[in-house]
Amino acid sequence: MKVLTVQEVLKMVGYRSPVSLYALERNGFPRRRQIGPKGGRVGWLSDEVEEYLRSCPVVGEAEKALRPGATNAEP
Repeated sequence: MKVLTVQEVLKMVGYRSPVSLYALERNGFPRRRQIGPKGGRVGWLSDEVEEYLRSCPVVGEAEKALRPGATNAEP
């Protein structure tokens, strides 16, 4: 397990602004942890961030499942 900085997490999720990251937290993204004294440094646990990303739907999978006659087999 590693503690990730804001910049590392932004890079992992593909966002540029910490504000976007904080908005994600309100919608199920792992909460940041206070690392230093109150008002100090924060970080995210790498295991939690990776698990969140693994749990995100794969683009196209939901649409494929909704098509009539679609199967789970790869084309």
